[in-house]
Amino acid sequence: MQEQARQQAQDQFEHWLRQERRAVYTDVLQDADDLRSKFDALVDCRSEIGDGSTAVEALLEFDTAFQLLGRRVVSLTTVAHPEVAKMYQRVMAECQTVLSIVRGNFPPDSLLVHKTYLYLAIGELVAAVSVDTQVGPAERRGMR
Repeated sequence: MQEQARQQAQDQFEHWLRQERRAVYTDVLQDADDLRSKFDALVDCRSEIGDGSTAVEALLEFDTAFQLLGRRVVSLTTVAHPEVAKMYQRVMAECQTVLSIVRGNFPPDSLLVHKTYLYLAIGELVAAVSVDTQVGPAERRGMR
């Protein structure tokens, strides 16, 4: 009887964890997609010559998207698989690099190089989330 109650509690916890994980992953992936679109706008306006107001607005929008994604760190690290959390940290690090490039007035070419790195990091985050959501709790225990 006690073993059955323990197993039922474990099953309920795993069900709750799956629901929480899906909700957090949905939010993170939406924020990452928003970040990618804001980054595209930033790259596009940095390569154009103009009065600079568009570039400033694009930078502010990218920074806001970066901050929104950054707010997911606590919920993500609480329920996510460690590999997903690692990919999330990589995306955040690439965003920091992008902000350093833009704020340091580096040439647009260096921003284009980091576009590839940021896209790769976001793609790896999406892949890690996809793998984690397709693997059940029993199989996940064996993942590293």
